Amino acid sequence: MTPVRLTVFILVDTSGSMAGEPMCSLLRHLRLLKNEMSNHQLIRDRVDICLLGFGSEARLLADPASVADIEFPAELEAAGSTATGEAIGLMLEKHGSLQAATATPRLPSVALLVSDGVATDDFDLALARMDAVRWSARVAWALPGADLGQLERFLGEPAGRFSHLSHFDQGADGGSVSRFCVMLCLILGSQDSGDIGPVVPVKRGPESPAAGKAF
Repeated sequence: MTPVRLTVFILVDTSGSMAGEPMCSLLRHLRLLKNEMSNHQLIRDRVDICLLGFGSEARLLADPASVADIEFPAELEAAGSTATGEAIGLMLEKHGSLQAATATPRLPSVALLVSDGVATDDFDLALARMDAVRWSARVAWALPGADLGQLERFLGEPAGRFSHLSHFDQGADGGSVSRFCVMLCLILGSQDSGDIGPVVPVKRGPESPAAGKAF
């Protein structure tokens, strides 16, 4: 039997406010993330990663690839506004292409948003499109200055079993990275045990932002 794979979409804020230490910290954490993922056999063998960046516009930084093959950029320019909605749209486009292009069985994907700002485009429309797709988890890392309410809404309503909002630690310990990898292991392990259950699209009320679910 072909092992079920899991795709992780990582959306990273490269807007002007990320210049300096926030961007240096983000790049360090991407390196930590690849290293820690590589140390977990379950993740290493069954997770694919797609990296997207967004400033004034969204762009693909790394095509979907296995943990062993993914190449995270060594440098990223921080400039422009915060096109979070456009980044979500690009993620959905890549997600659809990936689902259509392969016969490999896949779990519903994981979406990770890392941001220190407030979306400057149509975030609500992008979320409505995202809500129509099945996800194993929707996770946000909030850097200082981020709109926490907006990031909570990214999690979906109600927040899924593994979805959560974390305050991004800019230190070198990588606590957010460790927590994220544990979550991926739980998702894969739950699927193997038949315990993950169905993941259904969420519905959003007009004035009821999602609360982050602790995991």
